[in-house]
Amino acid sequence: MDRSNKELKVMLMLIEHGVSRDYAIVAVNEIWSEQDLDEIISLPPDKVAEIAQDLKDL
Repeated sequence: MDRSNKELKVMLMLIEHGVSRDYAIVAVNEIWSEQDLDEIISLPPDKVAEIAQDLKDL
């Protein structure tokens, strides 16, 4: 999977957990490396929900 597909997958995962589109885009494009994206994709849904909550709390 190339980086753009990973970015899209993580953005959708975050949006599904209530993160705004803008925050999801910034997190994926500006904060996380490709390795971070791989790790997030492999996380169980409850851990993704925790990350999403942290982003919403910013």
